Amino acid sequence: AYRLQNAGEFRRVFQKARRSQDRYFTVLHRDNDAGEARLGFAVAKKVLSKAVRRNRVRRICRESFRHQREHLPALDIIILARSGAKTASNSEMFASLDTHWARLASTVPHG
Repeated sequence: AYRLQNAGEFRRVFQKARRSQDRYFTVLHRDNDAGEARLGFAVAKKVLSKAVRRNRVRRICRESFRHQREHLPALDIIILARSGAKTASNSEMFASLDTHWARLASTVPHG
């Protein structure tokens, strides 16, 4: 229920996305009509070549999102991993995501 499910939903975010970026992640976001925050991933093999690393990044992102979802406005969010995520510890990634969630919560008025 809290995931972007199909190519159309991803395309919609990519077309007119606002961006939050650091060394580990680029977070694209756009208002939605679903009434709650939804999450999607675009973790490229070029950035994280091993499936184990891509899955680890996705797991950490999902867990972080699960804890913050209720504080976020109705947004469609896509997380893109950057090369810094390859060597980042779990705590570094969680801290990075917490910063992104705070930015998203403050940039969009709750409706």
